[in-house]
Order: sequence, then C-alpha cells, then structure tokens
Amino acid sequence: MEEVQVKAHKKAKRSPYLPFQHNLEECKSWETTQIKRPLTFLHIPKTGGTSVVTTAANFGYAWGECMFPLMVPQLNCPDRPVNFFMEMHPSNNKSPINNMTDLYHPEQFAESPPNMYSWWHLPLQYLPNDQSHTNPYQHQDLFAVIRNPYRRAVSQYYYRCWRFRGSSCYLGKGKNNKHNNKDTPQQMNAVLQHLIQKQQKAPLGSKDYFFHDGHWIPQAHYVYNVTSTTSRSAKGNSQNSPLINKDIISTSRLVQHVLHFEYLQDQFASLMRAYQLNISLPQEKLNSRKEFPTNCTVADLTKTTMQLIEDVYRDDFELGGYPILSHRFHNNKPEG
Repeated sequence: MEEVQVKAHKKAKRSPYLPFQHNLEECKSWETTQIKRPLTFLHIPKTGGTSVVTTAANFGYAWGECMFPLMVPQLNCPDRPVNFFMEMHPSNNKSPINNMTDLYHPEQFAESPPNMYSWWHLPLQYLPNDQSHTNPYQHQDLFAVIRNPYRRAVSQYYYRCWRFRGSSCYLGKGKNNKHNNKDTPQQMNAVLQHLIQKQQKAPLGSKDYFFHDGHWIPQAHYVYNVTSTTSRSAKGNSQNSPLINKDIISTSRLVQHVLHFEYLQDQFASLMRAYQLNISLPQEKLNSRKEFPTNCTVADLTKTTMQLIEDVYRDDFELGGYPILSHRFHNNKPEG
C-alpha cells in the first residue's frame, strides 16, 4: 500500500509590524464600561482619520475636520459649529506666529499657526484656551487611531513628498533642489532621515515642531499632555530611551480610547457599540487611493532609518505596543 504523506498545515506567519496582543486588551472592556459622556474623534495625521471623519459625516456626526469652520466640501460634513475658531480661519494669514503657545493670547487669534493649516491636526494642548471660544472637544470622551510608526513614516513620505511634492522633501540646493521623480529605496530613506531629523531637533511647540501641517508630530503627543521641554533626541540605544509617562510628558491622558489602525474595523465597531452609536466603517481598505507611485514599502527601510524612527517615535512604539525591529539587521540594507 502506497504510503500517503500528510503535510501539517502551517500556521500563517504573523506580521512583525502588528502590535503585541496584550496591547489589544483595552478595547475588550469598552462595552462593559458605563458611558456618561458623548464621544468625539481626534484626528492624528496618517492613521486613517479621514476615513473615520468621512464615515461619521455620512451618518450625520460632525467629527474631526467637521468640527471646525474651515470648509472641506468633499467630506459632506453635517451642520458644523461656526462659533469656534472663525476668527482664526487660515485664510487670515497676515503674519507668522513664532510659537504655538502664542495662540493663547486673544489678540493673536486672527492669525493662522506656523506651518499649519488644519486645526484638527493640533494636539489638544496647543488649542486656544480662553473664555471667548468654545473648545469643541470639551465635555466629551475622545478616541484616536494610532499606527505602526514604521508604516506611518512610509505613508507620510508618499503623502507629503509625492502627492504634494513639498519643497522640504527635496535634498538638493539651488538648481539641484528638484524632485528627482525616482521612487527608490535610496530616495525614500534619504528623505525620511532628512525630515524626521528636522522633527527630532524641533523644540516642543516651536514652528518646526508643526511643519508639514503637524504630520510628523509623535502620536503619543496627541494622547498625552506633553508638557516638558526636555530634548526628545534620544542618546544611545533607542531601546533604553525614555518611555511614556517618563521625563517628557505629564501623567495627564487626553484621549480616553486609542484604536489601532491595524485592527480598526473590529475596534471601531466595539467602541461604537459601547457608545450606542450607529456608525460603521466601510469594508473596503482604508485610504487605498493610488494617486502617486508607491513602489517602496516598510521592508525597504534601512537600519539607520529604522533606528531614527525608533528614537524620535519611541513613545509611539510603547503606546501602541509595536515591536522594535532594527536589531534584526546585521547591516544597513537595503541601499541598492
């Protein structure tokens, strides 16, 4: 009798870019928590937030962009409040403000913030706090979406440097200061290192801290109230750098619920059930538009780039429970 060889079914390999499982336990308690306040959304850039805002608008809820007077017609926002930030409409850009903390002075409320256009991308601690304006986030529970910092950096590179072709993405000077139209690992790593180092050197609340409309601000700075001016430039091994609730931030958590981009469908549904909101995300992949080339992926990041991401966004790895991966490299590939 011919022997039949039965091959054992191999378990699918888990992506190394997913958060650790124990960091997903929080969402299981949402539906058993007594809800006392309404829910609203804080939009952290490049984490699928536009899809959340658009979906909510379709169900009649004004979240994120829809909470501010700046018109975003493509979102089809429901009735939006008009009493907040109307004086600070970005079209009233007469002169730059050197520090975002200046927005706490009423006489400067008519000026737009430096290098910022989207008020909804500001961490809460940088919103104006005076009696003449109503903070749209107050007296509500907040949720936000976070994303693997490696993947967020790659997504940001394509968004800022290919979709918008920002001049700060160009590495040359003078006649060489041009987009080279080469979607290669070398180009991506060089540009990412250039831009993330700019964020790394920027003092908290400074003009450079908010460059590219705040898209390079660490995600943890939205969830927690960052109050220290301690340098965020890590020294030595990034794995030994300060983590959340140590040194650079206060103990004040600003966002009650943190969802993972990688599990957004399930976690969003769980949170909506907890707050008894009839809002459901579409089944299609979030932010799947292809308006520009995307030949490179997170697998094309060099060890140097990954270590830089780990240094600058070390609190994001801790917040989301994302693994540190640069130690897996024995050299600095890919470069070719």
